[in-house]
Amino acid sequence: MGRILEARYLNVDFLVEAAFDLSSVVKALREDVTFLWDETSEQSSSFGIESKLINTDTPQDDILELIRVLENLPSKQKQLLRDSHKKVFDIGFECGTLDKPIDAELSLETVQRIAKLGCHINIKLYPLVEHPYED
Repeated sequence: MGRILEARYLNVDFLVEAAFDLSSVVKALREDVTFLWDETSEQSSSFGIESKLINTDTPQDDILELIRVLENLPSKQKQLLRDSHKKVFDIGFECGTLDKPIDAELSLETVQRIAKLGCHINIKLYPLVEHPYED
């Protein structure tokens, strides 16, 4: 029988895609976030970031930190971000083995700030995968 594990919050990724160059946005964000990737081609540009906060227990803290960084971008980079066709706060949870639910509330203020940025919210549930070497 496998280990008994509770479901848990993992992290929030902020994902952006555009049909134009986002390199100036990437440059403006470089010091304040952790980059998961940054890709640019002739047809499109995309990047994924996470906040630099550690040991957060809820998506609220990570989202608020990312919003703070995004709201403080210079106006030109804010406009490029607004014009991007995909802007998603991707909230990740790992499913556990217990039948105990997990709660992760986002405040009305946070949801309104996400909407003001023109962003979507995605909730991703990762299945629990046990590896033989973890026993």
